[in-house]
Amino acid sequence: MSPNAEQASHLFFSDSKYGKVRAALSGVTHFNFLATHPPLEQRIRRIQPSWDGEFPEIDLSKRLAVEEKKETAAEKAERRKAELFKLLPVHLVAMVGTLDQAHLDHAKDLLGRIPEPIRLAAREPSSARAIVLAVMADRDAEIRRKQLEAIRATNDPVLLQETEQAIAHLVEASPEVRLPLVDLTLPALKRMSQEQYTAFMKLTDAFMRADDQVDLFEYALMHVLERHLSPTFKRTSPPKVSYYALAPLTEETATLMSALAHAGHSEGPEAFAAFAAGARELEGMRLELKSRDLAGLAGAKRALEKLDQVSPKLKKDLMRAFLATVAHDGKITLSEGELLRAVADALSLPLPPFLPGQALG
Repeated sequence: MSPNAEQASHLFFSDSKYGKVRAALSGVTHFNFLATHPPLEQRIRRIQPSWDGEFPEIDLSKRLAVEEKKETAAEKAERRKAELFKLLPVHLVAMVGTLDQAHLDHAKDLLGRIPEPIRLAAREPSSARAIVLAVMADRDAEIRRKQLEAIRATNDPVLLQETEQAIAHLVEASPEVRLPLVDLTLPALKRMSQEQYTAFMKLTDAFMRADDQVDLFEYALMHVLERHLSPTFKRTSPPKVSYYALAPLTEETATLMSALAHAGHSEGPEAFAAFAAGARELEGMRLELKSRDLAGLAGAKRALEKLDQVSPKLKKDLMRAFLATVAHDGKITLSEGELLRAVADALSLPLPPFLPGQALG
């Protein structure tokens, strides 16, 4: 009866009981004038003319149980690992902004490695702050003491207690779950008050500077927080597109690609091979590998600020090259994954949860 019925007509694969009665009497249902496909029976007979018209009931649970027994748990894990992601950069780029069952399985595995009290605490703004701070807590006792002193100085005993409890839960947590765990806290963190947000960002900055250096994980984490929380608490506008060609950004492209190459390889020849794999994806550009010093976090940050101003199509081209850089050896290391996550966030190209530490099939 709705004037918008046609918009939903493709959802109806079978008739109602009333329609089936009319079909039995006249062969035509009252829904036929809305049909976008022939009736199911007609479609089956076109494929299998000898079909007897019956729909036998099948116990899928028994069939699945039999199929499950044919494959051991180890074999299944290995198959999933092999099927999870293809090595070609074009396939990896196609994953941007998408999810499939393999990604969901991987995400489920990551969630399974996070202690349940932490998963529950990630849903509330106050305890979500504590989780992020616990993730940033240093393993060195003296540096961690300085970090906790920063919380104590805010006169927030509840946050201090929650952070200490979260640290105790996360002592044995795998490094691969750090950024996914931060992702879990983002919806709750967006519900903070303006005052809480300001104090929280000051604390994360204090935690990051407690050891007088910024590592890749801290850089990626701060980038994720800034990118996802700023629109909620600050007046921000989307970046203006200023570049419709990559030629003027050769220096920035080479710097960021070099940073990714160095993140995954300590040896010069291996970093060069990774860089060359990425450079091949950007035809017509003369790119040269930068030294580890020139392609450090400061250089990567400046490069990202410029590259965020390119057109969406060029961002996809850049991401294809960056993925080729980290995927050339068939695996993505923790450092590569964390830096690539920051790069993807900076370019507004969300990646599925296959990073970091994921071997590529």
